[in-house]
Amino acid sequence: MTILEQVRDDAAGTFHRFQVKLKRFLKSQISRAKSFLTETQIVVQSPVTILFVALTVVVFISTLGGNAFVQSFAAMPLFSGVSQFSFFVRLLTYPLAHSSISHLTSNISLILLLGPVTEERLGRQTFGGLLLATAVIGGLANSLLSSNGIIGASGIVFMLITLTPLTYSRSSKVTNQLPVTFLLLFVLYVGKELALVLNNDGVSHLGHLVGGVLGALVGLVLRNGDFAFNAKGPSSEHKVVRTSTDVSQTSYFGGSASPLSQRAHTLKR
Repeated sequence: MTILEQVRDDAAGTFHRFQVKLKRFLKSQISRAKSFLTETQIVVQSPVTILFVALTVVVFISTLGGNAFVQSFAAMPLFSGVSQFSFFVRLLTYPLAHSSISHLTSNISLILLLGPVTEERLGRQTFGGLLLATAVIGGLANSLLSSNGIIGASGIVFMLITLTPLTYSRSSKVTNQLPVTFLLLFVLYVGKELALVLNNDGVSHLGHLVGGVLGALVGLVLRNGDFAFNAKGPSSEHKVVRTSTDVSQTSYFGGSASPLSQRAHTLKR
């Protein structure tokens, strides 16, 4: 056998062994993929977060009919002419309304990122109450201090941004510790909104500011109180489904006023 023939035979043998190993590898990966698809469970670990996001999507779809539908959800100024009942109802509905798909997705993406972590640490009831409190306080602040209506969940997003770093500790009392991530986020987000709060640029910087400050205050109170953060993993009570994926508030409303209003208002988000 010549040297050339020997080299050729060795190469053929090497290629055959490679083919065998490749087939075994692909077969094992296909088997794992089938197992993953048939045995993987989708768990709803944060029902409050998912419910809130679902409501915002439903409201957004329902408001595609025009500006008047959007304004019907907005928290309006104190003396806007809306009825007393409508005024208080809007304090709860305005976070659900968004002016555009980009406004909606920018807010709910951050809520989906930060909400489940905070909800698990605080508990569903506390987290849900905090969402309502943020909406009401932010809406009241805007109604009292601004002449414009407001829509969007950006205040809640800012609340989560400053609150989430303060819920990391596994201890219920950490009075002598303050996460540097919290300090940096507070300066970056709240500091920016404080500098822009007087700007009349169609953005509700006041709503951002109130949400950020509220999140920081709640987090600090919980860390310095008797509240015990949940340090356990996902609850076994989660619903399981078996299977066979620039927080901004820009000027939006420029059309006619709501039928409940005596004059037109600029709607901020």
